[in-house]
Amino acid sequence: MNHYVGWLNRHNGKYKKTAMFTISFDGKIHQHFETTYNSEIIGNLSFDESTISILIENEGWLTKDLNVENKYITHVGNIYNRTQEVFEKKWRRNKYWSPYTQQQHDSLIYLIGKLCDEFTIPKNVIPHNTKINNGYSYAGIMYKGNLDIHFTDLNPSWNFIEIKDKLELKNIENDK
Repeated sequence: MNHYVGWLNRHNGKYKKTAMFTISFDGKIHQHFETTYNSEIIGNLSFDESTISILIENEGWLTKDLNVENKYITHVGNIYNRTQEVFEKKWRRNKYWSPYTQQQHDSLIYLIGKLCDEFTIPKNVIPHNTKINNGYSYAGIMYKGNLDIHFTDLNPSWNFIEIKDKLELKNIENDK
C-alpha cells in the first residue's frame, strides 16, 4: 500500500490520479473514497467521471540483475523479494513481470460482480491488456492497457481469461 501513502503526500494531499479501490496482495479490498466521487486516474474527464477504478497491488515490470542468479529489481529500484516466481514475457519494452496472487483474482471477481450489480454495468470483459479502438466508449470491464499503449498495468502475468470467464459465467447464473 505504499502507493496510497504516496497519494496522500503528493500535491499537499490533493493528488487526483488515484484509484477508488485497491486490492492488496492478500486479496483485501481497500476503498479509498466513495463511489459518488471520481478521480483523474486516466486524465480524460468524461471517461474518469464514468469510471470505477480498481488498482491491483503489484511491483510491475522487473529488471534482471545480471550479476546475481534469480535476483530482480523493481522499476522503483527495490529488490523483488516475494516467493512467487517471476513471470517472463516480452511486452511493452519489458520482459520480466511481478505475478499477481489468486487472492487478488478472487477479490476482483467479487468486487466487480458487486459493483456491476449495484451500478448496472454490463459484465462484458475484455480478455487482454492491449489497446483497443474506441476504448473510451466501451461499456463493461476493461483494463488501463486497453486505452493506451504506454500503460503497463495490468501486466501480462494477470489471468485475463479467468476474470472474463468467471464474471461472464456469474452474469449467466444471475440471469437464471
